Amino acid sequence: MLVIDEVHSLLASSYRQQRILLNTLRFLANELQLVLVCAGTADAKRALLTDEQLADRFEAVELPPWHNDNDFRRLLASFQAILPLRKSQLQTCGKRFCAEQRASRFELCDSLSS
Repeated sequence: MLVIDEVHSLLASSYRQQRILLNTLRFLANELQLVLVCAGTADAKRALLTDEQLADRFEAVELPPWHNDNDFRRLLASFQAILPLRKSQLQTCGKRFCAEQRASRFELCDSLSS
């Protein structure tokens, strides 16, 4: 599985660059038989729709916004279980997440990546 983030930035590329990337995605899916997960904003779907063959292969799934509830705390706990972090970092991240009200996608806080 290959996860490709920021797919919406494809729209800022030239037509030639878009074709190169879309052809590469097709090659990865067809020839190498990789499972591709493309992530980004709503424009990511639009970027993939510029290629008919890829448009038929991808299903768009919109992730709902996270809330500071049990599901979110379980998510943070799962990160804590596999990453060498101090618990206080996760608690800080959860509080910052809730305060900022991030819409439709979860990003690790800066404190988690250090």
